Amino acid sequence: MVEVVKRRGMVRRIVLAMLFSIVTMEATNGATGTSGEAAVEFDRRVKEYVALRDRLDTGAARLEVTASPEEIAAAQKALAARLRAARAEARHKDVFTPAVEAHFRQLLNPEMEGVRGQNTRGVIQDEGPGPDAFVFEVNGEYPKQQPLGSVPGNVLRALPPLPDGIEYRFVDRHLILRDTRANLIVDYIRNAIDGE
Repeated sequence: MVEVVKRRGMVRRIVLAMLFSIVTMEATNGATGTSGEAAVEFDRRVKEYVALRDRLDTGAARLEVTASPEEIAAAQKALAARLRAARAEARHKDVFTPAVEAHFRQLLNPEMEGVRGQNTRGVIQDEGPGPDAFVFEVNGEYPKQQPLGSVPGNVLRALPPLPDGIEYRFVDRHLILRDTRANLIVDYIRNAIDGE
């Protein structure tokens, strides 16, 4: 009888351990799936934007190789105007959807912890525009007089890679997605990093 009770106890522990393992695996897969889906969604939305930009920047409108700053600036402004017209309905969170924003925060948070995080925030704050440097908005121009601070390497390694002509920039604690060819703000995440 004692032997049967011990076996039942062991079977019960094994069953509970298996159930715990299954629940843990499902929770992990769900979290990974959500992050994976957000990464795929972000990639798709950025590629859609780049495809639009490339369509608008072809043919006679495309700038030929030149050393003239005036011609470069004029071509950049013309491309920006075409993009604004084509994206007249574009809004904040079109690219950085709530799911994508949450995913980016998960990627950025570990980079802001400890001494390395303090150094990372220091680089961002020292090299980029400060708080209230300018008002940024979707389809808005990134002001030429404002610095384009470097994005620390650890942050670039943590974030998804971008196609040519699209870059991440910080304006204080806010993450900007910038089109370098048109000098336009594609989208942004407010308070993407903590301010500690």
